[in-house]
Amino acid sequence: MTKKTITVKMGCVDKPNKNGFIIPKKVMEHAIKEKFKDRTVWGMLGCTLDGKIQLSKVTHCIKEPPVIEGDEIIGEILLMGHSDINPDIGIVEAMDEIVCAPCGYGTVKDRGDGVMEVQPGYKLISFNIVAPDIGTEESDKIVINF
Repeated sequence: MTKKTITVKMGCVDKPNKNGFIIPKKVMEHAIKEKFKDRTVWGMLGCTLDGKIQLSKVTHCIKEPPVIEGDEIIGEILLMGHSDINPDIGIVEAMDEIVCAPCGYGTVKDRGDGVMEVQPGYKLISFNIVAPDIGTEESDKIVINF
């Protein structure tokens, strides 16, 4: 596979995800602004529970900050070429649809309606590729484990 840039959905704001977390738009806008200050952001398939990007598992990079359109985060990722070092590239190549989810950490507050709201100070690590049919379970675990 040669490197190619594709536009993908990278998550949502202001509405609960499949695990009952909600990231307010203002919190995500600030996190994106801070993360993308003069840097390329690297991503991988899935998320590690310690929130660290493992360079040997990098599947894509994000050179420009994603934008929030309505309640969706939309951005472009540059998929890395196939590598014997990282077999996860083969999994990504086989996906019918590529979807990313935010990986980050911070505090959450129970709104009292079963929804946990991410609070200001949320630190974005990356937008990692997740399987579209299973949601963002692993990336959500990072928020509550830090």
